[in-house]
Amino acid sequence: MIVQRIGVLDHNCGANWGRQWNSTPARMMLLNLRSKKLTYPDFSLDQLRSVLVPSPDNPGWGDLLAAYEEACDIELLPLRDGEQCEGRRIIDRAAAQVLGIPEATIADWRRRLAREPTISNRPTDAFGGEPQRSEAETHTG
Repeated sequence: MIVQRIGVLDHNCGANWGRQWNSTPARMMLLNLRSKKLTYPDFSLDQLRSVLVPSPDNPGWGDLLAAYEEACDIELLPLRDGEQCEGRRIIDRAAAQVLGIPEATIADWRRRLAREPTISNRPTDAFGGEPQRSEAETHTG
């Protein structure tokens, strides 16, 4: 099994899961689960338990641990500043390995997430139109 829901086994496990939880894909899962109000996000325990994290036998586990070591002293900027955040780029690079998807796809998600009105606190049109389509989207649609 590549992804599973289990408790923290040791420090490395906790560190890896902490990095995964701070990755753009995990943030998107959390945003999808939040209450429908535009106030402070509210999550139930069942919702939090539904967010998948990698298991230690995931082929990207080592990449996630390396990302922890590389980014553990870097302050993570708010999601609205994701493009300027070196820590998030490091974490997202490892998340791409864990999930088996291109790093460019996650970078595109990070850019789009930063523009989301509930995150940026700015209207959509403040960004000058639609975000650029990723290479994957250009080829599929």
